[in-house]
Amino acid sequence: MNNPTSNLLDAIRRAAQPHPVNARFWVFANDGWVRLSLGVGQYLTHTEGGPDEEGYSYTGTTWSRYGHGREGFIELHAETNARDCDGPLDSYWESVCRVDALEDHPCFDDGVVPVPDWEKVSASQHDHFAEAMNY
Repeated sequence: MNNPTSNLLDAIRRAAQPHPVNARFWVFANDGWVRLSLGVGQYLTHTEGGPDEEGYSYTGTTWSRYGHGREGFIELHAETNARDCDGPLDSYWESVCRVDALEDHPCFDDGVVPVPDWEKVSASQHDHFAEAMNY
């Protein structure tokens, strides 16, 4: 037979443990604002782009969630592959944002949508033709 006191204590202990909270934040994708939600250990990858008037441009972005609660952070990795009349161009950037700073800045478009306070970790750019010309 189950001990009611033991069951009650187990329920209280489970309730007292911190529950993972999803990190929610806004990003601009596919010509509009989208609210993402990531749980601990989750990631989401989005790719957009295609041909344009001068060539093409494709951007892939991955957001990853690390850490628990408000002390965690989101890591952003993005890479763009493009080509225009000046030749191929590749760029890469990596940023992080604490979960407690995901809504720290108003958006540049209308000031209504709060966006993350991204901190740049690294960035690079490779202009193939400029490199070939020793620029």
